[in-house]
Amino acid sequence: MPTPLLSLQRALRKHPGGDRAMADVLACVPIVGLEVVVAAVEWLPESLHTSVEQMRHLATLLQANERPELPPIVTPEALQLNKVPLAGTGRYDQLGEKLSPVCLAEEGKNA
Repeated sequence: MPTPLLSLQRALRKHPGGDRAMADVLACVPIVGLEVVVAAVEWLPESLHTSVEQMRHLATLLQANERPELPPIVTPEALQLNKVPLAGTGRYDQLGEKLSPVCLAEEGKNA
């Protein structure tokens, strides 16, 4: 067994239910892989309150970073845009012209 897992096993055995917790950790190996579990255990804070939930959370985060890239999505020709829409930001500029800084300050006081 890798050294980080042995260290975790020693730490967990000091607490009631530690053997069960270690079994839960080892049960994650077929799901996420030994390398991911070992990396997650190495990242665990060295504290008395190390939990299986922390290890699972870290393993999930580490596994998420190792997911393969998805193939690009091919849009059917019937769904492709003929004319790309442009953002009409001018309307927001018009709103700013209608509101003076004094109106904005008074509105802030009433909020």
